[in-house]
Amino acid sequence: MQEPAAPGTDPVCDAGGDAGGIQVIARAGAILRLLAEHPAGLSLGAIARGTALPRSTVQRIVAALEAEQLAQGGAEGVRLGPALPVLAAAARPSLAEELRPRLLALSRALGECVVLCRARGRESGLLLRILAETQELRVVPPDDVSFPLSCTANGKALLALMEDAAVARRLGPELPRLTPASPRDLPALLEELAAVRRTGLAYDLESHSAGICAIAVARPGPEPHSVAVVVPAVRFALQRARVEEALLEWKEEK
Repeated sequence: MQEPAAPGTDPVCDAGGDAGGIQVIARAGAILRLLAEHPAGLSLGAIARGTALPRSTVQRIVAALEAEQLAQGGAEGVRLGPALPVLAAAARPSLAEELRPRLLALSRALGECVVLCRARGRESGLLLRILAETQELRVVPPDDVSFPLSCTANGKALLALMEDAAVARRLGPELPRLTPASPRDLPALLEELAAVRRTGLAYDLESHSAGICAIAVARPGPEPHSVAVVVPAVRFALQRARVEEALLEWKEEK
């Protein structure tokens, strides 16, 4: 037989056994879902009405949620807490995992290497590479190396998401010259970025490595990223139109 609850305690919150714990979790979940629908905040009374729970139960569960930063009180009432976005981010697949199936399809459709990158300071960091499976001559980017933003298609696509002043602050006045085709200085790069913003496409015409070309597109948002198709220079003219069309279609897909 279950012992009576001690004075001042809430039988719902203090119930022993699996059933009691599950019930508390379910009620906490109901409160969190209600708060998600009212980001400006709700009073304890409004939460009690919205969840059909006793106010005393709501008060105890909210206090427990606040202790874990899953909820927070304020002048406007109770709102979701700062720990929830961290948990939500951990539950989401990584950008590379999320985009891998579509990038694999893109690589197979074009028969070329596809890479996914993000900006890291003055460089472009590789998140994912998918190698061409059908080409004897193919590009194999190293998976543990970062590349200068200013002379790669991925990097230029990412830089084009920024305003010129932000690009200048990030890169500084001097740019690396890796090949004769690398941008010679910041004004030349900014001119190139203006074209990227107009067309949506960024190019590496052997500006990073001799014999290798690439075309890239970028997407803004919480996790800005770029996708490039990397092609040996000897095959680039033949592939260029197909790659441009495929990347622009990929960029517009939801």
